[in-house]
Amino acid sequence: EALPMHIAILGVTGSGKSYTVGYLLEKLSSIKIGDRLIGIPGIIIDANGDYLDYYESFHNGEFECGYSKIYRFVFSNSSAAKEDFNATRIKIDLNLFEPRELAELIMDYYKTSSGSELAISLLEDVFSTLRSTGYGNLNYLFAEKDMFEREILAGIDKMKTEQRYHHQTVGAAKRAVSTFRTDLEKFGLLVVNPDEATVNEKLIDSLTENHELAIFDFSVEGATGISVKMKQLVVAYLTILLYKRFVDYKMGRVPTKMGYRGARYAIFIIEEAQYYCPNLATYPVGSSVAREYLSLIATQGRKFGLGLILVTQRPAFVDPIVMSMINTYFIHRISPDDLTYVKRATGGLPESLARRLTSLETGTLIVSGQMVPVPFPLLIRIPKRKITPTVGATFVSEYLRREVHVTVR
Repeated sequence: EALPMHIAILGVTGSGKSYTVGYLLEKLSSIKIGDRLIGIPGIIIDANGDYLDYYESFHNGEFECGYSKIYRFVFSNSSAAKEDFNATRIKIDLNLFEPRELAELIMDYYKTSSGSELAISLLEDVFSTLRSTGYGNLNYLFAEKDMFEREILAGIDKMKTEQRYHHQTVGAAKRAVSTFRTDLEKFGLLVVNPDEATVNEKLIDSLTENHELAIFDFSVEGATGISVKMKQLVVAYLTILLYKRFVDYKMGRVPTKMGYRGARYAIFIIEEAQYYCPNLATYPVGSSVAREYLSLIATQGRKFGLGLILVTQRPAFVDPIVMSMINTYFIHRISPDDLTYVKRATGGLPESLARRLTSLETGTLIVSGQMVPVPFPLLIRIPKRKITPTVGATFVSEYLRREVHVTVR
């Protein structure tokens, strides 16, 4: 019941964070209700392919769980898209956004900091005008280059002709929207028809109604050549999609096949959270497209049944608004630089535990907060997982033995 209250899993590289997330996922995917196993619906932003073992084991019939389906989402031009025929290519629906939201997303994507308010207003006016004159499908206007130039770029120029905006604002808006379109086309995210989108309301409905798990593979294989900024854009899109759909669920606007209307629940796991909701004062990552949207989920998502699970090596690098909404902490071995921050964020730890934070063994962690069933933090060791992780495993000795064998021959 504390899942929608948000969780942070903290620890330096090699401290066991991903193993812990995997073990937690195994528990959340195998909740026994009567004689059935039920899984909490979820989306994972998988930075390094740490959770693909679950995807592969599920498709091989080796992972007994309550999920009816596990998806692997990859970018269209990635190596995984060519090698894994079961993988789903990421395609987005721009009609999801209101004109203001799309304008803000475009300017945030284009600039390294908050976009120009005037340029945002200009783009909002253009998109609003297009919709009011019958162009309800923004996907078509962006996907078809001729339509993009004739309707969107020409619409921006018209704003200058009518002397509503300065030529510098017009220039900035045209550069931003052109860069946005070019990158979306380059990485295969655009569709002409909204029904061609793979990441949309239908996906969220299927996840929550059929108890499914979606893994967004942002590893080298699943996101070959993809910049952090483009990954941020996908996370921003996912976040606003989740927020809007879960508001609809809570308000009873989406009936299920059985006619039930009401709240649904899911988890949104984000690895390397500092890339998507950075604390710009301490971690100027260069772009923060998803930060505002994740702040919205952190502050309001719990009301609608959506729980964040943030995984990071450096909690001090995560947006303070987002971190202030965390109610449960899974703390592995941390950097000495984060010691003061973690002690403050958790509301204080017993000194006997606090002094161990920088020297905890791999797989050992401190759990503190809302999910703990007792009124004090616990020191625990994560048990063995059902699915043995393969990503990150090293075979140095085997490699050296092979080299010696080859040399002798």
